[in-house]
Amino acid sequence: MIAAEHSGRMPFRILPPAVLLTLLLSGLNAICQSNPGANSSSRKSESWTAVSRTAISITGDVRLKGETIALARQNFPLTAIREIDRSLLGDVARIVAMPPPASTQPISAKLFKTMISRNVRLLHGNTICGPGADAKWVLAVFANENLSLAFFSSRDEPKLDYAAIETGHDLCGTYTYVKR
Repeated sequence: MIAAEHSGRMPFRILPPAVLLTLLLSGLNAICQSNPGANSSSRKSESWTAVSRTAISITGDVRLKGETIALARQNFPLTAIREIDRSLLGDVARIVAMPPPASTQPISAKLFKTMISRNVRLLHGNTICGPGADAKWVLAVFANENLSLAFFSSRDEPKLDYAAIETGHDLCGTYTYVKR
């Protein structure tokens, strides 16, 4: 370590670059581990058990791994578009119909681009957006041990404002899961 003095002040120490890098990386690792949504596009596989009526009857359990989402044992592409700003988490919780207890308030949310054809049959012959539309967007909302997904059929990125969603026709459905 190098000690330096400033005119009459207490000396401070400059840490070697290797120590600074180690501290920075361990801090980033701690942040990512405390935020379940932060790792959703990594190679780590996360499995979720269907709990809502729509999830149980249409998608079954879900697995997120890298740039893939598995629904009804079929893999579909996911491209991360953006993290949802914390100021919008209340609106996205309403969009995915997240229950009100504090334990299920959103910690993070992420918007993904996908392509799930209207012709793809999931559980019980169901489709993710019905027979007339392809799913093109997925909103993933993470809350402790809960995951809620909302699928959208719009060509353009969906406006994640509850009032716009409530009056629009692009929301295909919402699905809720708990971490295995």
